[in-house]
Amino acid sequence: MGATEVEIRLLGPVEVAAGEARWPVGPPQRQLVLAIFAAQVGRQVSVDTLVDRIWEDRPPPAARRAVQAHVTRLRQTLSGAGFGAALTGRSGGYLLDLEPLRVDLYRFRQVAAQARDDHRGGAERVALLESALRCWQGQPLSGLDGSWVDTTREVWRRERVDAMVAWAETAFAVHGAERVIAPVAALVAEEPLCEPLVAVQIRALTAAGRAAEALECYAGIRTRLAEQLGTDPARELQEAHLAVLRDGAGSRRAVSSPAGLEPQRAIWLRRQRIATSNVDEAKLRYLDEAVRQAVADSERRPPAALVPHVRDLRDHVDQLLGGRQHPPQRARLFTVATYLSGLLGALALDLSAFPTARGYAAEAFDLTDALGEPDVQAWARGVQSLIAYYAGDFHDALAYAQDGRRRAPRGQQSVRLTINGEARALARLGDRYGVEAAVDHALTLVEELPPQTDVSVSLATAPYCRARTAANAATAFLCVGAPEKVAGLVADALTVFDRAELRGPQALSRLDLATATLHGRGRDVERACHLAAEALAVTVDQRFWSVHQRANQFLAAARPWAGHARVRQVAALVAERDRRPPKPAGHLPSRP
Repeated sequence: MGATEVEIRLLGPVEVAAGEARWPVGPPQRQLVLAIFAAQVGRQVSVDTLVDRIWEDRPPPAARRAVQAHVTRLRQTLSGAGFGAALTGRSGGYLLDLEPLRVDLYRFRQVAAQARDDHRGGAERVALLESALRCWQGQPLSGLDGSWVDTTREVWRRERVDAMVAWAETAFAVHGAERVIAPVAALVAEEPLCEPLVAVQIRALTAAGRAAEALECYAGIRTRLAEQLGTDPARELQEAHLAVLRDGAGSRRAVSSPAGLEPQRAIWLRRQRIATSNVDEAKLRYLDEAVRQAVADSERRPPAALVPHVRDLRDHVDQLLGGRQHPPQRARLFTVATYLSGLLGALALDLSAFPTARGYAAEAFDLTDALGEPDVQAWARGVQSLIAYYAGDFHDALAYAQDGRRRAPRGQQSVRLTINGEARALARLGDRYGVEAAVDHALTLVEELPPQTDVSVSLATAPYCRARTAANAATAFLCVGAPEKVAGLVADALTVFDRAELRGPQALSRLDLATATLHGRGRDVERACHLAAEALAVTVDQRFWSVHQRANQFLAAARPWAGHARVRQVAALVAERDRRPPKPAGHLPSRP
């Protein structure tokens, strides 16, 4: 990009700038809107997502009009800066249609990625990393606050730290100790808890014959880690410390090598590359927690609001996988990537985007198939089975569930695959005997594999709870014409779902019970319609594919009473639900 070309800056104050020229963006809230667009340049951002990120749980009544006003002003600013009609409207949202390199974040990422290419020479890699780091003008999204800002800022900060560490290690290898001691000290001042940076600092000081200063650096970070994090230095730092004690000032002595063999320094540099990783335990714990929270949020937040956050996490993990890690660290990153891709598949299902859902689910399985971890493979097969079931591909749903069980016969996913996958798919295929066998097996497994909580999430990595198992069993029995078994299974499950306020299971179990109430000697059309109306009421703010599908199945079962006033009322509620867009906030119903 030319030095004077206009760009959007996020790695510091949010600005539209070219060199020293600036185009005013406006107040902090408008800066936040621009930052959200620029962080996802080339991808649509829904109005719901904007409202969620700006106001979080407390949007004002006029939130959508405020967003529209911000967009209007930003269009004027971008047009005045020479971007033209870059900010365009889309159905339900907006898209910033720019070349990504016109955003400093993406330019930083591209140049840093180029520097990771091992085919480049050391000096070229140093120059590229220096160019990448010059994109930073201070704290990213400076002056802004909020949950999205905090999470995003932390993700970007870690990317910068990775680039800083890569520069320090490469510059030390290429230029030697004296050239890097002062710059690395400045970087350590910015990131005083970054152990890989301090390790380079210690090695450089040792190589320069300044062992006493190297020991002071080690003592300093050991104290900081103990006081601020309650941890000891990692292995890399400990080894650098031992090298100081072992080599001291003598580390500068050159050691000749016999003809045809590599110099000792070349071997040492290769050892350093082998030991290098762009992730540490803190980052892996952060990603594990982010995945756990995202899976839990899929039961609580609208899918359109959650998708951008999960996509950002998935993109970040993909960038990390482009670098180096130790084999156990890389395996953990593959596991995280599996869960994120599978979660994106389930969210796409929530939004009725079936081809996209299948693509994400297939990617999740490809990742875990390469990983070779049976429980994670079984989890990914469960996602594929879920999507195939709601897409009406019942043979595929059954095949995926059975393959998941074969991979981990007594694993954490056994209950989920048996009841959510096999039993329901067998029911749709008309196999009552198979349904009864699957339900019996699932109820036995629940006793052998007790869940960790009273109510498990739909995409749980731990065993399914009894309430979800019973609710899925009720759905299966209803499909094979055994409505008399539904009430007993649903009763206890509904108590758990109501207490947990899980809107999806609350609605779906009521709809199953409503349909069962239309059959048999105890037929009660009034009560059935009351239950169906309750189900639609608890999910009034959401448009969730499984509730939509189950409500229409109830209406199909109620067709003999189509003239009944209460049946017409439920039909009107379903029709109104189909016409009305979902509200931007509120709980996301759970998949059963």
